Amino acid sequence: MVRKLAVSGCIALLALVVGCTGSSSTASRAASGRVSAITAVSAASPCPATGTKKFSRTLFVTDAGLVAGAFRKWIYTPYQHGAFGKGVPGRSESIAKAGVAGQFVLSRLQVVKVSAQSDPPLCKLTIGAIDKLTSTVRAMVTKARKGSVSKSQVTSAAAYLSRLQVASAEAHAAFKARSVSSLPSSD
Repeated sequence: MVRKLAVSGCIALLALVVGCTGSSSTASRAASGRVSAITAVSAASPCPATGTKKFSRTLFVTDAGLVAGAFRKWIYTPYQHGAFGKGVPGRSESIAKAGVAGQFVLSRLQVVKVSAQSDPPLCKLTIGAIDKLTSTVRAMVTKARKGSVSKSQVTSAAAYLSRLQVASAEAHAAFKARSVSSLPSSD
C-alpha cells in the first residue's frame, strides 16, 4: 500500500514537472493520466516497432542495476557525506573515484540504451531519462577531470536515475541497485 502510494506520488510529481516544462496540452494530458509520466523519446534514437534483440530486458535490468549501484556508492553517497567539499581531507581521492565511477556509469548507460532500443515499450518509456542521465553524468565526469564535482550535477543525475527507475518499472523492467564493490582499473 505504502509502495503504491510512493510510486503514485513520484508519478504525480513527474507529471507536474513535465507539465511545467511542456506545452499546456501536454500538461493537461499528463495531469489527466492519459500520457505516461516519462514519454520523451529522443529524435536521434527512434524506437522500433517490434523487438529486435533477445533478452534485451534482461540486459537492461542488469546494466541499469550496475549504473544505479556504481552511481550511488561512488558518487551520490560521498556527495551526501560532503566528500567533494573544499578543504575536506581525501577530497581529491573522492573526486578521482567519482570520475572513474562516472566513466563506468557512462559505459553501462550505452549498453542500457542499446538494450532499451531493442524493446519498443521499454524504449518509449525510458529513452528520454537515459539520454538526460547520460548527458548529466558526462558533464559531471568532465568537471571531475578538472578537479571538482558540481553539487547540482550530482543531484540532477540522482533525479534522472530515479526517473529511469520509475519509467522502467512502468515498462515492467524494474531494477534495483546492484553492488559494485570495486572500480575498474584505469590502466
